Amino acid sequence: MWELAKIVNSNDLDFDFEYAAYEDIPGEDRFLDLRFWTNSSYKVAMEFKLPVNRGNGNSNQMKNREKIYRDIARLKYLVDKEGNDICIGFFVCVTDENAYINDRGSKSKNYVYHGFNYTNNCDIPQIESLPYPKNFNFTWEKIKSSTDKRSGKWIKDGKYAWLNPIVIV
Repeated sequence: MWELAKIVNSNDLDFDFEYAAYEDIPGEDRFLDLRFWTNSSYKVAMEFKLPVNRGNGNSNQMKNREKIYRDIARLKYLVDKEGNDICIGFFVCVTDENAYINDRGSKSKNYVYHGFNYTNNCDIPQIESLPYPKNFNFTWEKIKSSTDKRSGKWIKDGKYAWLNPIVIV
């Protein structure tokens, strides 16, 4: 958090981890990962995902893709909510699995692969009956092209691939 305080050039940075932001919507999780602000009338919300291979199989990719979309929809809900001081949301994701950055025709239709652009015309099922932002992109960093068909078109370039933050305003 101190690095963030330096970036926003303020010693007055306030923050809440695991803030109870979702108590009035259905679902299993009630907490926002991080809320921070220097001005109490302009707060920032962040959700994080870190799907990693635990050594005994994958990270439950289908369920994690659903959680990614759930978090994006929840951030939109917070930004749109009347009387809420949250004015902008960021979704951040890091993974060590190539399956997230490649289009493999996911059965869940919750596509997160590199280059996928969500628009309102996409056939992505709503989660918790919350709408998604009208348009957002999945652009992964720290990846490189691959010729190995088993790995997919893209592989991570290093230990992790990083999703460019998805910004919700």
